[in-house]
Amino acid sequence: MDEQQNCPVCQGNRANAAPCGHCGWPQTPAAQLAWAQQLWTQQRQQQALTAQLAQMQAQLTAILARLPAMPEEDLEPMIAPEPPSTVDYGELRQLLQDQQWQAADWLTAELMIAWLKPSGVGKSAFLTEGELDRLPGRELRAINRLWLAASKGRFGLTVQKQKTFAFECNRLAIAQIWPELGSQLGWYRGDRWLTYAELDFSLNAPPGHLPVLGDGLIWFISGWGGSSHSFAALMSRVDKSGL
Repeated sequence: MDEQQNCPVCQGNRANAAPCGHCGWPQTPAAQLAWAQQLWTQQRQQQALTAQLAQMQAQLTAILARLPAMPEEDLEPMIAPEPPSTVDYGELRQLLQDQQWQAADWLTAELMIAWLKPSGVGKSAFLTEGELDRLPGRELRAINRLWLAASKGRFGLTVQKQKTFAFECNRLAIAQIWPELGSQLGWYRGDRWLTYAELDFSLNAPPGHLPVLGDGLIWFISGWGGSSHSFAALMSRVDKSGL
């Protein structure tokens, strides 16, 4: 029976008079030289292929950088259409088309609550920060499109997000710039927050002024001063929904 010993290359067990069954290391010096030459050739080929691939990737990156940006209207047919929403937005669409902004604001809030609480809107029905994080993206996109279309881009969740993100602060830091952001959106005037009744429900309002989403229904829970965290949660969810 052949004596067992460890292969000097891979340390695997092999018979004393046989090539290694793991890596193929032979016994005779001539065969070992041929084995090493073959391994060296394979390594050089692999290195050449890696360098060639890196060069091709660099060339492709340079070509793409020189190409003109494709217009958004040309990209739309390439994107799979989103399944239609099962929520009836007919009443909201009509209110917005009729520029009944305050009624549309309340109805938008009620719809958002109904997404997570089908039992309906009551005096205690409002959305917590955790619930705001679970608002369905498809429905957020649907109501945002309605608000943008009716106001010709003046009102909508994305307008509010753009105003918020312009401060380049994270979700936790929104509380620090809350009055300044409120001034930008027309909610804070002078040295005080406006009441819900004092808001401007017209197209004369600043961009992003609406929707506020009801008086205490969504994020405007404990008055303006204590609502920054809930508003930040809503803007975070809007951003994650691809708006």
